[in-house]
Amino acid sequence: MKRTVQLLAVAAAPVLLFAACGNSEPNEAAPSAETLSAEVIPEDATAEAASDESDSWPIVEDENGNVEENPTGASDGGEDLGEDDGSVVLPGEAGVFSTIGMDLPKGEGEISVKVAGYECGLKAIPGGADNPVYLESGGEEGEEYVDAEAPDGKEFCVFDMEYENVGKTPYQVDDPGAVSLDNGEFHEQSTEDHDISWKIQDYVIDLNPGDKGEYKHVVSVPEGAKPVALFYPGETMVLDSTMVLILQ
Repeated sequence: MKRTVQLLAVAAAPVLLFAACGNSEPNEAAPSAETLSAEVIPEDATAEAASDESDSWPIVEDENGNVEENPTGASDGGEDLGEDDGSVVLPGEAGVFSTIGMDLPKGEGEISVKVAGYECGLKAIPGGADNPVYLESGGEEGEEYVDAEAPDGKEFCVFDMEYENVGKTPYQVDDPGAVSLDNGEFHEQSTEDHDISWKIQDYVIDLNPGDKGEYKHVVSVPEGAKPVALFYPGETMVLDSTMVLILQ
């Protein structure tokens, strides 16, 4: 199934709508097989206009000529996800991702996830790449790692993730997923981005109940792009993104 996201920039409290998503492989751009789309509403839109869902419903008249609002009880094409169900996490807050009842091979768990901060516009990340000279010399010449340089026309964004196991069993935490940009594009973490993430930190994989961990999620995006949201977790063959972490 396709995921559709609408980022509503209304006052200081964005409202985000999206439908269920499908599987995709990491790449540098939005997945082509499962197209992701976003619509950014102008900032001067009013809360009333953004919340008036009846504008998107079909106009149907009854036998007396009266207009029926939302006759089918449907939304505007996607599941309306608000703060109450935990699917949309506001800036600076933590959301809880639960796999209870999913019957995943790695078991059930509940993980608190938060974007503690992020930095974009980076053309290089210190210690993010293997030094070919070091490898070819068998460790005799140069440093083991060198700066990782962003591809032409791109720059790095680094998202500082904070995890806490709030469940009752050990759990293997998941990588974050795609980044939503202000121009409507979605960018997954590329294979190279993933390698950088694992080189610049001691990645926390397993957390016991009550334990906390950190992770730096690296994603290369077009130069000048501004991220507005981060999906969690990253999509796999057995797992879909279920939370949207809104960014400052």
